[in-house]
Amino acid sequence: MSGTRPRGTRQVIRALTLVAAALICIALTIGQPLQPLVRVQAQSGVQTATLSVTDGYDTKLGKRLSQDGKVYTVQSSDDERWETDAEHFTAFQFTSPLPAGVVIQSVRVMIEHHEENDFGNGALRWEVGIGDLRNPIALIGQSPPILRGKGAEARVEWNVTPFLSTAALVNDLKFVARNNDPRGKKTKTDHLFVVVTYTSVPTPTATTTPTNTPTVTPTATATVSLTSTPESTPMPTSTPAALSSISLAPSPHTMAVGATQLFTATGKDAAGNTIQDLFVSWSVSPGLGGIESTGPFTALVRAGDAPGVYPGAVVAAVGSIAGAADVELGPRPTQFTPSKLYAPVIANEATPDLDNHTACTAYPITPPVSVTQAADDPFNIYRFAAASQYQVTITGYASTGKLALYRIVDDRCATAGTISVNLVQESTITSPTFQTTLDGMVPGESYLLVVNMTGALTSQAYIIAVAPLSP
Repeated sequence: MSGTRPRGTRQVIRALTLVAAALICIALTIGQPLQPLVRVQAQSGVQTATLSVTDGYDTKLGKRLSQDGKVYTVQSSDDERWETDAEHFTAFQFTSPLPAGVVIQSVRVMIEHHEENDFGNGALRWEVGIGDLRNPIALIGQSPPILRGKGAEARVEWNVTPFLSTAALVNDLKFVARNNDPRGKKTKTDHLFVVVTYTSVPTPTATTTPTNTPTVTPTATATVSLTSTPESTPMPTSTPAALSSISLAPSPHTMAVGATQLFTATGKDAAGNTIQDLFVSWSVSPGLGGIESTGPFTALVRAGDAPGVYPGAVVAAVGSIAGAADVELGPRPTQFTPSKLYAPVIANEATPDLDNHTACTAYPITPPVSVTQAADDPFNIYRFAAASQYQVTITGYASTGKLALYRIVDDRCATAGTISVNLVQESTITSPTFQTTLDGMVPGESYLLVVNMTGALTSQAYIIAVAPLSP
């Protein structure tokens, strides 16, 4: 269940500690100018606003954090954290102190977090958006670094300045933490706040913010660092001013209903030079499907259930500059249900007596690899972790069949003896020599490569080779 551990007597201790920290903070600053919590008037005219969380909405609980009195869990750096469960998201909203007409200089989201051990790479997605707290409209998204274990917890700084250019957008800012971990692991948010710098247009009635009178509030106390915080890790940002165009690959692309495909965005300036560290937001057309995960310039798209042609269906954008990919969804291929999977026990050498087992004992391979496989069973399965894209070559195949690639999404072999997969692509083997490319693979994810003999079984062995594509 989402939430935190019981507060118990620690609530009293925590309150006393916070008050003591505030008094220490005041004592250390006697005789020196003090900066107020929310807004600082600098001599240069640049002001700083620190926006704290005022509420949140968790999709697993189906209600706001304030309904259970849990907003405090992300308002300070302490031992209280908000936990977002797998297959759910938590959205947060903030104070909105900016007056209309100010000029935004910078917007930085500060997220102190960590994930449980074994949390999957790319399974955490952060978004900054606006609108309804229960379902914000994303303006920008990112797959942040995974910090596994409490000891790895750190504060990450995310610069989202190019996407929040007005006071109205900043005042409506929402932060979303989406947990897509296939293993059921949680992401835990400790302290979340936003730092905004801006300048105001001078008016005759402007007043100077006091800088010599300390104001002690619980929120101010929360900003006092009682313990050291690991050094912030800056998030990658793009340079929208130099960006002229965005293109997507592959495009056009044909994929099966229910399949997944990795799309890559490339940005160029007016001279045709590639923009490095491109950071885009992704969307798909209604009916095509949805986005499973994203990186700074990649998106893993899962096709929906409606075959058809979808022009400009996958879109990558930076502000007003966008690129799109055309996608055609074909009918769903014969779905392979891995209730009985087989794999050889020996690879890289010829052997006429290869054993076969269930999916949980699929033979692990590390490409480049060549396997001599007997063809006296309808299924032969190989398991590997993707490091790139691959070419598969089969020779001496004396029957007909299919070659299918599946991404492993839930491996419960150790606990329940089951494994769940999603079909990525499928090809038909109609000749003794067959070759195809495995694309749309996510580096670091695990896959099953399945040779399914649909024709007559034979005692003649065939050879299957899997090799990385040359750069």
